[in-house]
Amino acid sequence: MADAGVAAMNMWFKQAGYPHSLWGEGRGPQSGATYANWPAQELSLDALLSRQDRHVRHCVACQKGMKFVTAMCAALTAAAGLAAVMAATLAVVMAANPNGAAAVGGWGPLWGAVTATVGLAAAAVQGWAFREERFVSGASQWRRIGGFAYMGKKAK
Repeated sequence: MADAGVAAMNMWFKQAGYPHSLWGEGRGPQSGATYANWPAQELSLDALLSRQDRHVRHCVACQKGMKFVTAMCAALTAAAGLAAVMAATLAVVMAANPNGAAAVGGWGPLWGAVTATVGLAAAAVQGWAFREERFVSGASQWRRIGGFAYMGKKAK
C-alpha cells in the first residue's frame, strides 16, 4: 500500500506523455532531459509556483472563485476611489465656503468619508493579495514561510 502514491504518480506521468517513471526508462536518475519537451531554460520561482498555470486554468470551480474574488476586489477598489473623491469634495467645499465645516454638516461627514476611504482601501489591498496568493501564484507564501517548510517548520 505504501507504493500506491508512486504508482499513481507514474500512471499520471505516462498519461501526460512523460517517460515510464520520474527518471526515464532506467532504474535511476539519468543525465540530461528525461523527455523531449523539457524546458530548455530554468524556470523562475513565480513560474514554478504559478497556481494559475498549474491548476486554476484547468479547474472550473477555481475559475469561478477567481472571477468572484476579482469582481469583489474591483468593487472594493471602486468604492474606495468613490469615497476618496467624496472626502476630497467635502474638504474643498469646507475650505471654499466661508461657513467652513458648517457648510457640509460639521466635521462628521468628512471624517466618515476619510474613514470609509481608508477601510475600503485596506480591504481592497487585502483582497488583491488574497487573490494573488490563492489563485495566481504561491511565490509570496513561499517567501513568507521561508522556502521549503513542512508543517510550519523550516526545512534544513
